[in-house]
Amino acid sequence: MKRRKVLDAAGMALSTPFVGCLGGSNTAGDGKNETDDDNEETESEPGDDTVTNPKEVEEDPRVDEPPHEIEEPDEPDDLEDPSWNEEYLGENIDPDPSVSFDRIPVPRGYVQSPPLGPELDYPAKVFRVEVVTNEDDFGETFDVAEMDEELRDRLNVVDFDASVIVLVETGLGSSSVEHRWVRVEEVDYSLHLHGYYTDPYEQHDDIDTRFSVLEIERPATGFEFARVSLTINAEQRGHFNSTEGDVVLEK
Repeated sequence: MKRRKVLDAAGMALSTPFVGCLGGSNTAGDGKNETDDDNEETESEPGDDTVTNPKEVEEDPRVDEPPHEIEEPDEPDDLEDPSWNEEYLGENIDPDPSVSFDRIPVPRGYVQSPPLGPELDYPAKVFRVEVVTNEDDFGETFDVAEMDEELRDRLNVVDFDASVIVLVETGLGSSSVEHRWVRVEEVDYSLHLHGYYTDPYEQHDDIDTRFSVLEIERPATGFEFARVSLTINAEQRGHFNSTEGDVVLEK
């Protein structure tokens, strides 16, 4: 078990406006991260990819073991200047094949859906993914009037004939931890996001959710829902989708 240097934060409470965890995307414009293309990953895909009624789709298995190699870094020798790879949970996820996607730095406070997990006791593993597919959904999801001009202009150029917006919120834990997204696959009327948590050596001791907004190329064959496979730790990869609402893992 690695020891962590915990950074002081403003209390142990879930914050409603989310502004601290987005940073930037680890993806380039073609939707690929800076992983080694030679790494190979044998995916175990959850669920049945033939959709008859997307409102009834549930992910099965809910949790499995990450199929890619994960090697936790050694404890650093110098705690004042730790050498630590916070990307180790996902650096060997295969980035191919992937449709084009781009992460948009929208803080949680500009999204009008209720916050995730305030009724849950910490720690909890709770997940939600939502989709925005048209202008009506867009207006109901984002509080655009409160955004700065740059962010508002970025969202306003989304062409829903060519793209969809996917929002992923998970938690609960330190705001120092972020999502990373490696690839998005088009699978029979759905978009399948593959990502992981970062694991910084130094972490704030607050409690928050982790939040992502992605613009993703719309499948040419049609789009009905989004599913997510998120590597949570070295032993667990969780699966959830936009037909399920809030998903809570028992362990």
